[in-house]
Amino acid sequence: MGKRGPAKQPQRLLELKGTARKGRERPEGIQGQKIKALIQVYNLVDYDVLSERGKCIFRQRCIFLIGLNLLEASYLDALLLYAQYYDEALTCIEQIKNSPTWFTPVHNMAGEVSGFVELPYLKRLDRLLPLINTLGTQFGFTPASRARLHVEVEQDKKRDIMDITEDVIEI
Repeated sequence: MGKRGPAKQPQRLLELKGTARKGRERPEGIQGQKIKALIQVYNLVDYDVLSERGKCIFRQRCIFLIGLNLLEASYLDALLLYAQYYDEALTCIEQIKNSPTWFTPVHNMAGEVSGFVELPYLKRLDRLLPLINTLGTQFGFTPASRARLHVEVEQDKKRDIMDITEDVIEI
């Protein structure tokens, strides 16, 4: 069964048409507490659970999201997980690079090789990479997910088409 009634119109359009009524406003979207500076992050989150490299990853990603005006207080827990998983993945990669082989031989009672066991770091890395990718796409850390982001530009940073054409005409 389909929707009943006419299609919903945006609140701004209703206001322009003069048909908007008080009490029937539709919220444009739920907005959380925006974070504008890195010091706010330090006041909201205790990130001592991270290693030094994890803290560096966390700070870099926070600065990236603050620059795009996308960081909200509710995102910080997921961002902490992202930094922790990313740090663990880098540790696994270092351990894999340092090991001579990716598999360890298993010997039976006679001392013969009866099979091989892969490094535990390979299994851990295999589990971490999808988690990192999932969290990273939610924050826009991949090129494809960054293209889907809707970044709000502050009004003073917007340039009117007339301003742009005046600049071109002056040149």
